[in-house]
Amino acid sequence: MPESLFVKPMPAGYTFTAATKKLIAARDKALKSLQDYQLDHADYAAIPTPQGPRIPAIVKAEAELIKLDRVAVANGKPLPDRDKHLAPYRAKAEEYKRTIAALRAVYDQAFRAAEDSIIEEMPSLARKALDECSQVHAEYVAAMEAAEDARARMSSATVRLVWAVSDSHEDRSAGTGWEGYSDAEAFKLTADGRLTRKSAQALGLETYQNGSIVAHDELIDWGGTAPLHPRSKDVATTIGNSPMDEVRAEAVYNIAGLSAEDYSRHFD
Repeated sequence: MPESLFVKPMPAGYTFTAATKKLIAARDKALKSLQDYQLDHADYAAIPTPQGPRIPAIVKAEAELIKLDRVAVANGKPLPDRDKHLAPYRAKAEEYKRTIAALRAVYDQAFRAAEDSIIEEMPSLARKALDECSQVHAEYVAAMEAAEDARARMSSATVRLVWAVSDSHEDRSAGTGWEGYSDAEAFKLTADGRLTRKSAQALGLETYQNGSIVAHDELIDWGGTAPLHPRSKDVATTIGNSPMDEVRAEAVYNIAGLSAEDYSRHFD
């Protein structure tokens, strides 16, 4: 295969002139012709071996000749003519060798013509790429500004959500928020438009320390289980010191969706 003049592989995405496109198409067609011929006539390609190059088709023909020799001897007949038997295979091998050489020469020529045309276009390609970068950069800056604006509005909306859903008992200033997430990343709604329990917990609307501070349960999808009650006389009774209390305490932790590490830290 010809050696490319390009130091690094050419990236995809360039738009070439009609003349260069035509040369590239001719190059690709020449390569396909070469590859297709190699694939269709692989039995006639020489393969390196410790005993020297061997051609599979001729090796098979020689194996067939050995069988014919045995049959001839067994029947008391003359041996088949070796050269006559192998001649068609040798001719095919020679044809393959010449055809491959011609196809490679055609491909090499097409390959070089395409690269030369691309090189001539390089200044134009660089200018087009610079213009594209300028345009995309402007789009990127606009998108980032829009994202920052949306982030600020999301934070404001989250503050209003915490305050209203808790009947003014909580706001973001008291340490509530999406721990480890941005507002947008942790905000998840169910199909019917309710906040998921995981999002409510990440926002601090349900914690072990305070229980649930949600005043409007219809806005939260609790996943089929009751919300953790605020820490009060009822919770103190549930989380006690007896073995059964410990079982009930684990149930409360499961409701709250706390990890095994959190449970172990408080109860082990």
